[in-house]
Amino acid sequence: MAGTSTAVYDFYTGLPTSSTDVDNGVTNATEYDALGRSIITKTAVGTALEAWTQTTYNDVDRYIVVRSDLETKEDGRKVAVQHFDQLGRVRLSRSIENIATEDPTNEQHGIKVQTRYKTVAGYTYQLSSNPYRAATAVTETDPTMGWTLTTAWSTGRRSEVQTFSGAGLPTAFGGSNQNSTGIVRTDIDANRTLVTDQAGKRRISKTNALGQLEEVWEVLSASEAGSESVAFPNTTVAHGFRTAYGYDTLNNLTTVSQGVQTRTFSYSSLSRLLSAANPESGTISYQYDDGGNLTRKTDARGVRTDYVYDALNRVKNRNYSTPNGTPGTGVLANYQVTPNVEYFYGTTAPAVGKLVKVQSSVSTTEYTSFDILGRVKGHKQTTDGVGYETEYSYNLSGAMVEQRYPSGRVVKNVLDASGDLSMVQSARCMDTTAGTDADCTAQAGLWNYAKNFTYNPAGAVTSMQLGNGRFTSVDPLTASGSAAAFPVFFFSSFVVREHI
Repeated sequence: MAGTSTAVYDFYTGLPTSSTDVDNGVTNATEYDALGRSIITKTAVGTALEAWTQTTYNDVDRYIVVRSDLETKEDGRKVAVQHFDQLGRVRLSRSIENIATEDPTNEQHGIKVQTRYKTVAGYTYQLSSNPYRAATAVTETDPTMGWTLTTAWSTGRRSEVQTFSGAGLPTAFGGSNQNSTGIVRTDIDANRTLVTDQAGKRRISKTNALGQLEEVWEVLSASEAGSESVAFPNTTVAHGFRTAYGYDTLNNLTTVSQGVQTRTFSYSSLSRLLSAANPESGTISYQYDDGGNLTRKTDARGVRTDYVYDALNRVKNRNYSTPNGTPGTGVLANYQVTPNVEYFYGTTAPAVGKLVKVQSSVSTTEYTSFDILGRVKGHKQTTDGVGYETEYSYNLSGAMVEQRYPSGRVVKNVLDASGDLSMVQSARCMDTTAGTDADCTAQAGLWNYAKNFTYNPAGAVTSMQLGNGRFTSVDPLTASGSAAAFPVFFFSSFVVREHI
């Protein structure tokens, strides 16, 4: 099996204007302006999932506006703007929260991140703000407001990154803000670098003539058992724990030594790792096929893991054996035999080339359906002979907006004008004999798990209203508030999950 894709290029500029995944029938296209800059990018052209990203350039006022679709083609509801100074450096980045009420060309609208630059005798400064909503940075009242000041000495031997809380400008930029929350300092002495973090911990790194990391010293305030003497100009550094690194002529790491412990690594002439000896795990060896794919890994106990690949170098099988090399179950009571695993890939659109099933003797994971953009729409987990099916739905921007659990329950994520989560709902199952029917096949309306979300300028949730009508809030700086943590059904990307 082979994957096929085609591309079309502009006859005059040579720029690609479209590409097509022939196997899955998906075409993406790009349009350019007279200067060869992308102005419209289209995905899944001619389908129900077609989405546009439109870019406009203002060369006079030096800004770029990027509009992406959220719910429907060409709605352009997700808007990002970058403003540049005369030297082409980004001075202001903005994200528009509500395109209906905010103007992409107005620098006072949206969530903003400001960057300032300054050069004086002996120093170069760069100052970046935390995200803020206020019309100007110095009027922001949100407690997350702050600045990051980067200072570089003209000698090139020292630099600092210092953070400040509050809206006022640091003194280096004419303000009076001295609310420093920490400094990371970097000092350079020839091929050695000393880094001091916010807690005062220091580390020295040394490179060799080829630029390879040769030594690292964890600096101590006083001599300790196992430490060695070390010095750095113009500092009080005297003692530290040393870690040394060795390399072969092909730039492969061969040894890592710290105190009495040494880790060694060996390689083939093609720089493939053949063995790794670690004090805590013993020696692990590796074998490869002619295509460079790992075919066998053997640990210090003699337990083998074998890998089999298809013609496209995708894993087809992962097989395990016990220390005496005999595959199967129950060979040695001292070892828990891991089931062998098979991998299957799609051969029909829109799943061509995608992993569709992972199977072992104890469980099977299947991705039963995909949309034309390759996103998983259906998933089935079979364990102990029982199958659990889950379905997913997405909006045009790719955000998950609906999920159906194995129980039949449906959970919806409702997004606001800018694509942020505004409400979490669950389909209300119709009352049967004793309340909720077992599989929720009959539904009437929606329950609200949470709504009225508010966000700080950095995008973190600061408050929301729960389904029982109560409000909960969290201080973004201390993670404290009326609730120490959000309800258990909130996970990464705000996907609601149900335990089954």
